[in-house]
Amino acid sequence: MSWSKKDEDIDELDLFLNLDKSTVLQEARIFNASPIKPRQCRFIIAKVLFLMYTNESLSSNEATELFFSITKLFQSPGIALRQIIYLAIKELSSVAQDVIIITSSLTKDMQPTSEPICRPNAIRALCKIIDPSMLPGIERFLKAAIVDTTDTSVNTAALVSSYHLFPLSRELIRRWSNEVQEALVAKSSGFTSMMTSFMRTSAPQSTARSTMTQYHALGLLAAFRQHDRMSTNKLIQMFVGGNGMTTETLRDPFAHCLLIRLASKAALDSGSFSAPVYDRLCSWLRNKSDAVSLEAAKAICGMPDLTSEQVFPAVRALQQLLSSSKATLRFAAIRALNHVALQHATAMSSWKLGLDELISDTNRSVATFAITALLKIGTESTVDSLIKQAALLMNDISDEFRVIVVAAIKSLGVKFPAKHSVLLNFLAGVLRDEGGFEFKRAVVDAIIQLTSLVPAAKETAMSHLCEFIEDCEFSRLAVKVLHLLGIEGPKANNPSLYIRFVYNRVVLESAVVRAAAVFALARFGIYVKDPKIKASVRVLLSRCLQDPDDEVRDRAAWSMRLMAAQNTPRLLDEKVFHLATLEQRLVDYRNSPSDTPFDLTSVPSCMRGDEISHADAQSALPPIVDPNHGSKARPAAKPQVSTASLLDRLQETLVRLHGAVPETKDYGSLIKSSPLDAPLALTEEETEYAVQVTKHIFPAHIVFEFTVTNTISDMLLENLSVEMTAESAFDILTGDALDDLEMVGAIAVDTVPFDTPSMAYVVYSKPEGVPVAAEFSCCLKFTAKDCDPNTGEADEDGFEDDYTVDNLKVVACDYMVPAVLDVEGDPEFQGVWEFLASEDCTQLVETFAPAGVESLKDTVTLMSSLLSMQVVEGQQVDHNATSHSMCLTGLFLNQTRTAVRIRMTQAAGGAGVVAEATVRSSDASVASSIMDCLL
Repeated sequence: MSWSKKDEDIDELDLFLNLDKSTVLQEARIFNASPIKPRQCRFIIAKVLFLMYTNESLSSNEATELFFSITKLFQSPGIALRQIIYLAIKELSSVAQDVIIITSSLTKDMQPTSEPICRPNAIRALCKIIDPSMLPGIERFLKAAIVDTTDTSVNTAALVSSYHLFPLSRELIRRWSNEVQEALVAKSSGFTSMMTSFMRTSAPQSTARSTMTQYHALGLLAAFRQHDRMSTNKLIQMFVGGNGMTTETLRDPFAHCLLIRLASKAALDSGSFSAPVYDRLCSWLRNKSDAVSLEAAKAICGMPDLTSEQVFPAVRALQQLLSSSKATLRFAAIRALNHVALQHATAMSSWKLGLDELISDTNRSVATFAITALLKIGTESTVDSLIKQAALLMNDISDEFRVIVVAAIKSLGVKFPAKHSVLLNFLAGVLRDEGGFEFKRAVVDAIIQLTSLVPAAKETAMSHLCEFIEDCEFSRLAVKVLHLLGIEGPKANNPSLYIRFVYNRVVLESAVVRAAAVFALARFGIYVKDPKIKASVRVLLSRCLQDPDDEVRDRAAWSMRLMAAQNTPRLLDEKVFHLATLEQRLVDYRNSPSDTPFDLTSVPSCMRGDEISHADAQSALPPIVDPNHGSKARPAAKPQVSTASLLDRLQETLVRLHGAVPETKDYGSLIKSSPLDAPLALTEEETEYAVQVTKHIFPAHIVFEFTVTNTISDMLLENLSVEMTAESAFDILTGDALDDLEMVGAIAVDTVPFDTPSMAYVVYSKPEGVPVAAEFSCCLKFTAKDCDPNTGEADEDGFEDDYTVDNLKVVACDYMVPAVLDVEGDPEFQGVWEFLASEDCTQLVETFAPAGVESLKDTVTLMSSLLSMQVVEGQQVDHNATSHSMCLTGLFLNQTRTAVRIRMTQAAGGAGVVAEATVRSSDASVASSIMDCLL
């Protein structure tokens, strides 16, 4: 190979095109040549790295041979060659064998007497190849590098390497916290070594590099304390406590941003407003760094329970960033304002933010978020103009941002149902545009949601969807539309209008779509009363009997059989049995022979379609823009949990209990596990031992599952058990006192180490089939031993101790199974509510003020938690609503149908909520007990 001046003029990229691995490996033999040719070696190592970066895999033998050849290049004193050697060592270390052999050379380069440019690179390379057993050997070198005062690049290399090694050896690296804290608060170090290196930088750049150490040190300290909330709060208070440490200590903007994210996450985890943190965040809004100001504004916008007045300083800071000449800042600010628009739409509409000017911004991403924000805060009178502006924007943006606009349009339809015609025309127009699957699915979902919210829009929406499937390239969307047409089409004023579109799919589409179309036709033939339409559908289905696909033929034959039946079978109802529960009940029935026939009514059912996977359900939701870039944003409102998912969770719990408490295999069916979402806390958050409990209800037993977490790092608990005493017990249905509630078993925990949740169990027997209400006093009994927090080794001697926790109650709602009820195939709540009123049922009405809540949203969450019933209506609360209604249904002991309707109103001045609860149940005792759970 020639290395003349002419070769140097060749385009650098052309030198790496069409590289062949075998050729590069042959050229790598030059590493063994003597004398070493640094320039050629650098070029060939660059080729090797390029192959690895472009996913060209090397075998273990090839990587090992290359690695040992490259190690011979350590004999060369050239700094430029040494730098690329470090890169090659790091890349090959994960593939090559016996890489430990290079440890001595790298350790030598880590010494303070080495070249300044070599030390940080050697630290990074060495920490990449060592294993945890070798870490104590270089511990003193890394600790010295962390507090080195000559070169901040050495500090940074040591801190970053420690961060990557921390998951491998937590206890060892956690002992370096003093050195890490010293690096965090140290003054700016000198730059003598930097100035002597060949990479000379200006003074302002050196200052920026020197403060970067603070960012890495703070990140490592946060990693040390990530599982200790109290310790993390102490770290935050060092800079937020108002003692001026931030101004004097944190000079790096990235460290500022990290501290803000830590404070924001702590506030979200605690779920409470912190005045000192809020005040400090407001002061950071005026920071000279735009990044710090932006991060502080996003943190304030994400804090829980803030009023519009408290959010205003952050909105004002974001508004100032909107006028920045940098597109990145405008984009970040408008995206954060989109998040605020969800929570404070009314306030934002009154603030003059200048969003109208951003619609014409040269950056289309900024313009997209501007129009989205305006859609969220817009009023009914501005809908038309906003829709026109959004239509002009849609052709100039990518599908990702088009989905965001469609999501905003969908939320606008929820706020202003009267504008459904304008919104549907817009959605139908963009549905005809070119776009990918995610975009088309978002539009279809928006149209379908509008049909469910606005009955007057159903037929118009179905007409648009019929036109869409005439030229739809996505089978999944065609199936979804056909499913909607099969449900809503028979109810339309002119059902025959939609039959033509459905049958066209049988003629023109793939087998999957044809099968869905056959099922939709069957619904028209069964539910439409017109004999002419029935005859037409029968003819169309008969033609499908000759379809080449067996699934289509089977569905057509089955559908014709259903049409000929006298009564509509359950298979076409909107409800289906929960298969996992049905299987478990059948197994129990087979294992316990009886002359009584199997009771199918005891098997809970769920809505057809609830059995879709969680992943599919999440993918069907519109994307949520997170303005916090990876930090924990305020959680969005939880979607309604389906009955199927609750029953699935019940079956998974039963399997887990069979493994933990083998006796439960003989207890029969698991009726209910409560609480549904999370265990019930029996201690405060900051106590030394955190205790939570879950109650598992069986026909004749109650299993209490206690989760115990030891929060004391230098303490080990052994032989932990829970001592329970029943202080009172009575039959919920009759009110009679019970004396035969007896503890029949308990499972203790052998050891409870620091910060490791451990399970203990207590089992009580009760009369079979009797819903027992009781109150228990609970006390932990254990042996406490002192232990080394670093190694976990405990002393041989300990002492017996006990720890009393809050009393535990079993109430009526613990026997209430969430379920979607129906009356003669009608799953709508109104039908169930009227049916219970017409039957010989009990109705109770009470007005009360829920304690501890200030908003309608919090009241909905509290009511759902207290009742443990299925929320069928009113799960979501409009942001600007002053009144709300929610409806819940369930089966008490899997047999007594119960429905609850709660109407709530925001009290004057925002001081709490006033609610009216109406309970209807076929059993008077159940109704009274459910009402007692609310009051």
